[in-house]
Amino acid sequence: MSAIFYYGNTNGRLIVKVFDIVNMDTVLEGETAVVTGAASGIGRAIATTFASAGADVVVADLREEPRQGGVPTHERINEETDANAVYV
Repeated sequence: MSAIFYYGNTNGRLIVKVFDIVNMDTVLEGETAVVTGAASGIGRAIATTFASAGADVVVADLREEPRQGGVPTHERINEETDANAVYV
C-alpha cells in the first residue's frame, strides 16, 4: 500500500511523491511544508498530517486561532510531534 503527497507546483508542473505506507512517520523528514488556510478545517488536517510524516510546517492563515476554537495549529504541531511549526 502506498500514499501520495502533493507538495508543490513548479512552473505549472505538479510535484507528487508516492511513498510506502510503512515509512509514513519519516517520509517527509527534512522537508518543509507551507500550508495555507492551516488554522482550521482541511488546511489544519493537512498541516498536522505533514508534521506527523516528519515535515516542518509553516502555518499560513489570516487568523491564528482555529475557527472552532482551541489550540492554534502551530502550537498543536509543536506539542504533539517532533516537527517544528511556525505561524505566519
